[in-house]
Amino acid sequence: MPAYPHCLHNGEIIPLEQARLPVASKAVFFDYGVYESLKVIKGKCFYPEFHVERLFESVEAIGATLPYSREQLLEFIQKTIEANKLDNALLRVVFYAKTDVDDPAFFIYALGLTFYSEKYYSRGHTAVFYQGERFLPESKSMNLLLNYLAYEKAQRAGAIDALLVDAQE
Repeated sequence: MPAYPHCLHNGEIIPLEQARLPVASKAVFFDYGVYESLKVIKGKCFYPEFHVERLFESVEAIGATLPYSREQLLEFIQKTIEANKLDNALLRVVFYAKTDVDDPAFFIYALGLTFYSEKYYSRGHTAVFYQGERFLPESKSMNLLLNYLAYEKAQRAGAIDALLVDAQE
């Protein structure tokens, strides 16, 4: 059983293992979606209104429309926190927009919080540079391949992370 067994799918709490996306969906194939990440500390979500607003801005930037209001999203966040009895966690909000006959897919699920080791703050650690610019930086789009490749380069080099360097540098 996962650490956080429930997720929210299109407004309803379901078991996390039942959360699915259709492989043939154009929204999935083209990464036609956005995400947002929210921290929950001691059962309270940090700045949920800010994150909901940024999600709406990301959705608008990709030319999509969320089928829910801001108030509904805030309720969905709280519903997910309560269903999983969250204390300290990261909430991931994922929205795959509708294309052709595909229905939109909206999910909220919880992950464990991760922190760097205390020694990194006192002694430091290494990072690598990675040449690349995020596609459509005004949105938190699902197009994260660049981020993944940069992180993998850091891991191979024994570093903890990568810094993206744009073409103007």
